[in-house]
Amino acid sequence: MYSVPIILTVDDSSLIRKIVSRALRNFKCRVIEAEDGEIGLKCIEEHKPNLVILDQNMPNMDGFEMLKLVRANP
Repeated sequence: MYSVPIILTVDDSSLIRKIVSRALRNFKCRVIEAEDGEIGLKCIEEHKPNLVILDQNMPNMDGFEMLKLVRANP
């Protein structure tokens, strides 16, 4: 039995999150959305996604800073 992949999409644009989420749900994925890097990090801890789709330019914490924190914490 296969489990449904969990994908986190992190983007400050609600329109982009909606478009990406809708496309991924067509592939039977569970999609979680976050509007910035800080919330994205909390979602990673809580949901343990299989994949993170990350925007580069966001307020509070940009995509590069979030990626550094994720890589630093195995």
